[in-house]
Amino acid sequence: MTTISINDLTAQEFEREYELKSRPLIIKDAVKDWPALTLWKPDLLKGRYASKMVKIYSSNDKWFDYTAPKMIETIEMPFGEALRLIHQPPSDATHYYLAQKSLPEDFPEMAAEIKTPSIAKSKRMLATNLWYGSKGNITKLHYDDANNFLVQVVGRKKLILFYPEQYSCLYPTNDSNMPHVSKVNIFNPDLDQYPLFKHAVAEEIILNPGEVLYLPTFWWHQVESLDIAISVNFWWPMNIPQTVHPTITSQIWSLYEHRQLIERLNKLDTAGFSGIREIIEFYNEAGFSWISVLILSEMISSGTGLEDYSADDRSVIESMVSKIATGGNSEISRDHVSELLTHMVSHADLLKLNG
Repeated sequence: MTTISINDLTAQEFEREYELKSRPLIIKDAVKDWPALTLWKPDLLKGRYASKMVKIYSSNDKWFDYTAPKMIETIEMPFGEALRLIHQPPSDATHYYLAQKSLPEDFPEMAAEIKTPSIAKSKRMLATNLWYGSKGNITKLHYDDANNFLVQVVGRKKLILFYPEQYSCLYPTNDSNMPHVSKVNIFNPDLDQYPLFKHAVAEEIILNPGEVLYLPTFWWHQVESLDIAISVNFWWPMNIPQTVHPTITSQIWSLYEHRQLIERLNKLDTAGFSGIREIIEFYNEAGFSWISVLILSEMISSGTGLEDYSADDRSVIESMVSKIATGGNSEISRDHVSELLTHMVSHADLLKLNG
């Protein structure tokens, strides 16, 4: 795992070398000016929020596996009582987790004592969350569909990471409402039931107070609190190269059918791309010509976004269409290809508008 000081990393370098390449990174010195590093002590926090009602998760075996709800209970209690339970002497008994609480909405005073790391100031943050839990807590192996800065404020966390391309080896729970969680107990894997897991390759890191982990979209991670731990995480949208993951490509045709594909693309982090044309070219060059053609087809339907194209581009577009017509795309059926080609031909005159 690469470790670098924020002083040796510009926002442009981070974006080019790490975010667009989906490379995780540990960043030092990025939050050294956070008041939270010195102010987030139990007594001070209890004094601020003692009577504030919060919902806290409890687990009777330290595992926080949200696909097994019978093993996790949600309890509402005053914040002061939640802190008492989190800070009680560790044992093999119940563990507690104040998890994924919005700092701006739920704890505004604490939110004022942190700030977005400088290299991500231009990002459109989806959430800024507080995680405060018992020593020994383990969150089961899972991935997130957003980019993540995980900032360790108090205590240490151990993370076991697997890169996204190991998706099939990690057996996502696709038959549930939590498909981002693995079925495998990586500490004691059942290789008879999950034989491909033997091919999975993990990387283990320890995140110390004051360190920031950049965890790209779709990187699998299992998290264990080595101490009573307080963390903050920042989520922002996935970028264009990250969308070639199976969980996204499997949704593309449905988005196109509902004419929501371009709308969805506009909600992503388009860092590194100056416009829709570059995005279309990326998918074509990355071996996903069918996505390029679906985007073009939606543009043709709406009559928007064609200003970048002229009659001289017809050969490029026809080449992309030819690729999907002759190639075996598992994501798009031959019936869909036929429908798409008919649609493209029937609207072909629109491509001549700028010719």
